[in-house]
Amino acid sequence: MNLLMSLEKANNGEWTPRELFPHLAQYMPQVYVAYHRPTALGTEVRPVVARGKEPGSKRSVLFSDEHIAQDWLQAQPQVYLQSKDTLEYMKEAFRSGYDGFALNPGKPSRLITDRSLMHLLLCEYALVSMKLQQGAWIPSQRERLLFIDLDNGKQSIPVYFSKSDAQAVCEKSGGEPQLHSWEGIRSRCWALGGEGPILQYGFPEQIGLLAKHVDGLCGNEKENVYALLERSIRAGQGTANAWEIGQMLKRLDWIWVVVDRNGTCVDLAPGESQPTLDIFTNSGLAHERIAEWRQAGGQQEVFPRLKSCKSLFAEQLERNPVICINRGSKESWISITNDTLKTLIASS
Repeated sequence: MNLLMSLEKANNGEWTPRELFPHLAQYMPQVYVAYHRPTALGTEVRPVVARGKEPGSKRSVLFSDEHIAQDWLQAQPQVYLQSKDTLEYMKEAFRSGYDGFALNPGKPSRLITDRSLMHLLLCEYALVSMKLQQGAWIPSQRERLLFIDLDNGKQSIPVYFSKSDAQAVCEKSGGEPQLHSWEGIRSRCWALGGEGPILQYGFPEQIGLLAKHVDGLCGNEKENVYALLERSIRAGQGTANAWEIGQMLKRLDWIWVVVDRNGTCVDLAPGESQPTLDIFTNSGLAHERIAEWRQAGGQQEVFPRLKSCKSLFAEQLERNPVICINRGSKESWISITNDTLKTLIASS
C-alpha cells in the first residue's frame, strides 16, 4: 500500500495512529515543510503555522511530497517548501514549541497531530533509525554509562538516536558519546530494575521506551543486513569481495545518504576525476563524514537522510558514479570501477 492510500485510510478512520505510524516511519523518510518567503534580505525565515481550536495553539504545515502541494502553493505564491528529514523535523518541532503538525492540509490524505501523537510518531521513526545504526548513543566514560534517577526511585539509561544530541548532553554531564548495542542496553536496564531506557532524555521530545521496543531492537541485531554489509566491507577492498558487497546492497531497502535542503544527493568528493556517490550504513557515520567535509572547506547546508535504495540507484544511474560506502571509517569501501550501479540494477 502506498503512502497516500495509508494516510487516506487513517483519515477515514480505517486505521488507528498506532497502525499508521510504523507505516509512515518506513515510507515517509522526508517531509516538505512550508515557509513564508522572506520579504527582505536578512529577514528571519518563518514557518507557515496553522492555528488550532485551542487558544494559542500552533501547528506547522507540511506535505508528504511536493506534487500534492502544487495547487496549495499556486494559491499562496508567498510560500515555499523545504524538504527535511522527518525525524529531524519532529525534533525541531518539539524544540520550537509546536503543538503538532498539519500534514497535507485540505487533502483526503491529511493528518493532524497534537504533541502526544507526535511523540508516538517520533518514537516509531527513532526505532527505525536505531535499527539501522544497530544501537543508541549514550554519554559514557569507557564502560560506565550515564544513569538517571526516575520519579519512582529507580534508575534508567538515557539513549539518543544521534551522536550530536548525546554530545550536547556530554558537554553538561561529562563523558563522551558512544554507540552501544541494544543487547547491552537491555541487560543494563534489567540490572537497574527498569523496563526500558529514556529516549532523548533532557530534550522536549523525551519519551520512555517500552520493553517490547527494546526486545524488537535486540531481535533486529541478530540478523541485521547492515551488520552483514559492514562485515563484508571489513573483509577487504576491491574485486575480492565486490560481489558479496553487491549482494548485500541488493538486500537493502533503505540507505543513508547526504543531501542538500532540496533533498538532492551531495557529492562529498567534488575534486575526484570521476563522480562519486557516498552511502552510509548508519546516520552516525554520515555525520562524521559531513564533519570531515566541512573541515575541508565544505560550505553547503547538508544533512543525512534515509533514501529508498531502488529510487536512489535508479536516479544515480545516469551519473555512473563510483560507490563509496562509509567513506572515512574503518568500515569504508570504494568500488574500483564505476559499473557497480549498472550491475546492481541489471541483476535486481
